[in-house]
Amino acid sequence: AWEGGLDFLPSPLPMPNEPIEPGTVNDRADGSFAPTDLELFAAMKDGQQRALGDLYDRYASLVYRLALRVLTNPQEAEDLTQEIFLSFWQGKTYNPERGTLSSFLTTLTRSRAIDRLRSRGSNVRFLQRWSQTMSAAPPPLTPFEAASINQRSEYVR
Repeated sequence: AWEGGLDFLPSPLPMPNEPIEPGTVNDRADGSFAPTDLELFAAMKDGQQRALGDLYDRYASLVYRLALRVLTNPQEAEDLTQEIFLSFWQGKTYNPERGTLSSFLTTLTRSRAIDRLRSRGSNVRFLQRWSQTMSAAPPPLTPFEAASINQRSEYVR
């Protein structure tokens, strides 16, 4: 038997339901490897906008689906998806030592979506109070206001 090993054989392909990790199999039509999240993040930190585009292509559906599930409004979910990637580009707060990029984006999306729900609730309460205030009868005049109005109306005559 040959004892040279089988190191030249590619690693087994993942099962159909398992996600394909970037950089582990030939995942492009031309047989090349897609860059890993860490490689794209490093390129993005260096100012390469294409790297952000690749990360967006990779994770936008994850962010959008989570935002839609929390917010239940497609337009708000789209807006939040754009906001997440814009803040990711501007802030570059992701730390690969603390977890995967998908976990970071999921946590960020969930937090921002909940913030929007809270804001939406406070806006609704404000509008309800405002409409009640506007529809209610005006408060009675104070003695000073009544005297001031009487004085001005006598002055006008």
